[in-house]
Amino acid sequence: MGKYHKVVIIAADDPGWTRFWECYPRREAKLDARKAWAQLNPDAELVDAIIQALGWQRQYWAKKGDWYEPPLPATYLRNRRFEDEPPARSAMRQMSKAAATVFQTLREKS
Repeated sequence: MGKYHKVVIIAADDPGWTRFWECYPRREAKLDARKAWAQLNPDAELVDAIIQALGWQRQYWAKKGDWYEPPLPATYLRNRRFEDEPPARSAMRQMSKAAATVFQTLREKS
């Protein structure tokens, strides 16, 4: 094998890729994300698992506040972030209570 490796990129109209890209909230570095998707080479079952994980992760990311940006899609795929476990419900509730306290304090000041 030579110095250079053959780069594989998934077709832009691949159904699994399309489902992922439409669900992922941060649409940047698409070419790199398509390369990462090709390296992952997910079957239909894994695509479903990724989409399911994105369901709770998008809610979690939204609860973290407007300042939080999810990772780039290629980073998400390469680090297999879809295998992360959802946070405990109590942790999500605590964040919501903390956010409510901040908003209440801000309202009182205005």
